[in-house]
Amino acid sequence: MSKNVKTIKELADELGTNKTRISRIINKNSIPTQKIKNKIVLEDNSVSLIRQYFKNEMQQRLALQDKKITGRIQSRNQ
Repeated sequence: MSKNVKTIKELADELGTNKTRISRIINKNSIPTQKIKNKIVLEDNSVSLIRQYFKNEMQQRLALQDKKITGRIQSRNQ
């Protein structure tokens, strides 16, 4: 593979997830892909979009955890 493309498997391994999850993100967000030698590959811009999706998702999870922890602390203090 060329340096400027990644397979779904390569990206999944990099992000610590599986190919199915990456495929679902691609389909849900209409992220462009190409097929090279029977493999679906992602160019740099598509890889960046998926990384951004993961970053946003992680920020949302952390915010939710903070909210839950803050709520527990407030209930104990009352």
